[in-house]
Amino acid sequence: MSHSVVNSKKHGVKAKRRWRKRHLAVDDHHPIVACELTDKSVGDTRAVDKLLNQMDSVDTFIADAESVYESIQHKNADAVIIIPPPKHAVEGNSTIEQRNEHTRFIKKHGR
Repeated sequence: MSHSVVNSKKHGVKAKRRWRKRHLAVDDHHPIVACELTDKSVGDTRAVDKLLNQMDSVDTFIADAESVYESIQHKNADAVIIIPPPKHAVEGNSTIEQRNEHTRFIKKHGR
């Protein structure tokens, strides 16, 4: 038996577990093309560079963190980046033109 199991039974205390995060990149047909396992303190912004380094090219990128635009554009300046802007986003308030286009679209058509 492992040390944590013995302590759990002996002292009635649950073993401490360390949570990990799995960051995945998939292609159009959904197989995994890149994977990064990190501890729970690493967010998507820090993991995206390691994912991109595992990939040959990026044509379309969908995420929920605006801070990854720069990393993706560095990998492929022509990549289509789809990241919904926050509800309070203002058109023209960003230097990233794709983000401004998304904000205009949402303002015109709704979420």
